[in-house]
Order: sequence, then structure tokens, then C-alpha cells
Amino acid sequence: MPRVLEHGKTLNVAEYLEFEQTATDKHEFVGGQIFAMAGASKAHNRIALNLATRALNAADELNGEVYSSDVKVQIEEVYYHPDLIISCEKDKDTYFARHPCAIIEVLSSGTADVDRGEKWQNYQKLKSLQTYILLDQTRISAEVFQRLPDDAWRYEKLEEGSKLKIPCLNLELLLSEAYKGVELPEPNSGSSA
Repeated sequence: MPRVLEHGKTLNVAEYLEFEQTATDKHEFVGGQIFAMAGASKAHNRIALNLATRALNAADELNGEVYSSDVKVQIEEVYYHPDLIISCEKDKDTYFARHPCAIIEVLSSGTADVDRGEKWQNYQKLKSLQTYILLDQTRISAEVFQRLPDDAWRYEKLEEGSKLKIPCLNLELLLSEAYKGVELPEPNSGSSA
């Protein structure tokens, strides 16, 4: 499903930020266009909250920060609202995280293509980013991209029983811990992410 434009007018960054200050919903900004963000399922929220809880505990020990989708990531003149942002540097800005070490997105049928495509292409521009994690909300599965010392990226597909690692937090957990309390659909039930 394609993202929905808020309106067809091309805006500059200042106009977007002014619009976002008074908007009642969250919006992303790419190529001068404002895109409305859809609501999320209970499974989506629970997965994000489970990981946020674990990440926040680890971040507190390292003086790091964990933010939910209410905080934006800025990449040049692009602004996104990832599900989770982990930063090991203190950002002075109230609304933006400019130096995340990890970004986590929970996939849905409406966002999976954008998360794997456009967002991934833009997130790679963040020099601070070490880990990008995509979590399926219909089964215990994740796609993990880790930045290597030569700036190349390693891709790994994780399934139930795998360990999920967020190196910038020295955090390691069973992938299934992210799905605690989530009612997953039966295989082949018609749900998709």
C-alpha cells in the first residue's frame, strides 16, 4: 500500500516543521512532500514497547537515550518517525534525534516496502547508525542490518530461537522476548506484514 500524501503542495523544511508543530497526527517529510502516518496495531505497539523496555534499561546503564515514534530522525532534509530510536549521544534538540546508533521499525503491510526501501536507503546516510532492525508483526522474525568497520552492511535474517543484538547498547536478547504478550496469527491465516 503506498503512503498517503497529506496534500499535494511541495513544501520546504521550515514549512514542514511549522506544519508539524500544530498537526494533530504525525507526518513524515520526504522530497518536499508530507506523508501522513497510519495508526498501528496492538501487536505492533506491544513489540515496540517490549523492545523499548529492554533498550531503555540497557541505555540507562550507558547514559544513552531511547525514543518512541513521537521523536523524528533527521537525515538531511528528510524526517521520519521510526518506531524506536536508540542514541548513545545526547541530542540537544527537543524533537529530533540526529545521531541514532540503532533504529527499529515494526513492519506492517502498509509500511514494509517503504521501511525496506526508501527509509533503508536514507538511514544508511546516518554515519552514527550501526544497526537497523525490521521486525515482522505476524511471526517471530526480524531482518537486521549491521554496519561493518569498512562501512559495508551485513544482512541477517533472524527467526524464533535467534538472539537479537543491539551492539551500541551491549544488549542481547532472544528474539522471542520482543514478542512477549503478542498474539500472533496462525500460519497461512491471511494476515501479512
